[in-house]
Formats: sequence, structure tokens, C-alpha cells
Amino acid sequence: MSSKLSIVSLLTLLTLSCNLPDEATTYVMVGNTQGTTYRIKYWGNNLVNYQSGIDSLLLEIDTSLSTYLPGSVISQVNAQKSTVVDAFFRDVFTRSVEINKITEGAFDPSVMPLVSAWGFGPAEVPKIDTTLIDSLKSLIGLSRFGIYFSMWKNPRNIKVDTSYLIKTHNELLLDFNGIAQGYSVDVLASYLENKKVENYLIEVGGEIKGKGTNSVGQRWLIGIDKPEDHVRARPLQATVALMDNAIATSGSYRKFYKLNGTKYSHTIDPSTGYPVKHSLLSATVMTEECMSADAYATAFMVMGLKASRRFLEQHKELGLEAYFIYADENGKHLTYTTPGLKLLLNEDL
Repeated sequence: MSSKLSIVSLLTLLTLSCNLPDEATTYVMVGNTQGTTYRIKYWGNNLVNYQSGIDSLLLEIDTSLSTYLPGSVISQVNAQKSTVVDAFFRDVFTRSVEINKITEGAFDPSVMPLVSAWGFGPAEVPKIDTTLIDSLKSLIGLSRFGIYFSMWKNPRNIKVDTSYLIKTHNELLLDFNGIAQGYSVDVLASYLENKKVENYLIEVGGEIKGKGTNSVGQRWLIGIDKPEDHVRARPLQATVALMDNAIATSGSYRKFYKLNGTKYSHTIDPSTGYPVKHSLLSATVMTEECMSADAYATAFMVMGLKASRRFLEQHKELGLEAYFIYADENGKHLTYTTPGLKLLLNEDL
């Protein structure tokens, strides 16, 4: 499964205040979170700078979902068999189980032991053999985890809702890298909407959600990178005009290594235990919720082109639009676009 790598580029430029409606103000804020960066732009009348609230929210999410923080909720989950979890963790775990089921295991946050074994985690790369992979595969599967809810009253007679995550084996591990950044975007979007912000663009680690328009009344413009290996200033493959939607991209071409002449991608298939070997280079998904866009983009990178197209055709009820970049047998890059996204896409760059 993919150790999530977002590759969507933000194109929206700052707009001079003289272009804004009377008394409208534009706010732009940037920062670091979850081992990556965030960028938020919003504008309107009677708004203030919400950076402190945004940073507080992101810190809370990090404290819940970051595997790099030893004291985070997910780190405690990975270290012990039973753990009290918070609302952030519960939201992401619950949606992960739903998407894991409908994608028949292509999206699976429990794949972390395999990701690490193949050298894409904090540990050194071990010598890979079939026996090791088979043993690690026995630790993969969200069915080995369960969330349980407990309602009780504290001494002040106030009802308390407590959630516990229980594992069948201590060795089981979770990593929400393929969904957490999209979830963070959704949490920030809800925060801004509660502040009556009607026009915003939020980006966390390349996962994006936009509402309304930019400050000159146009759709937010988002760029999708060309999937080229180890290129810092990567040219754009296409742009998407976004409004009241979320978009996320996952790719297998930035994070890989070569060993004895063989290229190993960071996208690990949970069903085989090995890095995927197919033609799909980049999967972009657009839908209303960024958490779902993030997770399905990750899942499609595991499925490959044919299976992903078949999934989209069979599950139109999910409201997913997609843009795939893949290589033919000669290495030429080709694309596939769903009809709904094609209306918003510009490839003539």
C-alpha cells in the first residue's frame, strides 16, 4: 500500500487587496504539520486572522495521529494492546474500515510492518525474503482491530463517551499516512465554515479543499504534476478548476529505490506483501470530502489502472471523479479522466 505521497501543486496566486470587494480582506497563512507543510487562503468581509486556532487544531490532530510523536494516540496504539482513543483517531479509523472494506483491502492502514520492511519506514532495510514477507502478512488487516465504546457517568453525573481500540496481537501497527492529511483538511474546512468563511482554499501536504471562489470571483486553480522521477521543479501535467470540492493525489514515482537493478516503489500491495508493479504512475481523486479523496487515491495506486477504472464504474454512488496518469508498454505517459473531472480539467499547458 502507498506510504502516502501527495503530489498536487497549488497554483493560486496572491491577489492584491484592490481587487477585492469593499471591506473584504484576504488572509494567507502557512506553517508546518505532520512532517509536511500547510497553506491556507481565505477572504471575505468581517473576518479575522484565525492562524492561532488553526495551529491549535493541527497540533491536536498531530497529538492524535502522528506516528512521529512518541506520546501520540496512534503511537500508544502501536505500543500496546488496548488504548483509549480520541475523536480524531476514532473518525479516521472508522472511515478507514469503511474504505478498506469497499476497496477489498487495497486501502489498509495496517500495512505499516510491510512498508517498514521494504525500507520505507524509519528502520533500515532488512534482507527481503519470502519467509519474512509471509510472516509480516499475518499482521496485516483491519479486522484484527476493534473499537469499543463505553458510556459512563463521572462523579458529577455527566455522561462520558470513551472509545477503546483493542488489537488481537501486540505486534499489529497502524499508520494513517494515506488518509490523515486529507482528514486534517476537512477538519480545518469545518473550522473555517463555523467562522462564517465562505471562500477558502486549504492545502495540507498537497491535499486540497476549496470553497467558493478566489478573490477575483474565479474558481480556485489547482495544478497536477507530471510524474517524473527525482525532479524537484516538476512541470505541470494539467490544471483543475476547483470549487466546493476536495482533491488529492497519490503517486509511486517520487519515493523508491533501486536494488540490484530492480526498482522498488513505496506503494505496497497488502494482498501480496510486495511493492506494486503496474503502469499507474499517479492517481488524482476529486470528491466532496478530502479524507475520502486521500484514501481512494492511495487505494487506486495499489489497484492499478484497470482495477481502478472498473471500481469507479461499479461504484458511481461514491461520487468520485478521477484523473490517472499511466505509462504504456513503451514508457509513454497517457491519461484517463472520468467525465465529471474532464469538464474541469485543462491539459493544454
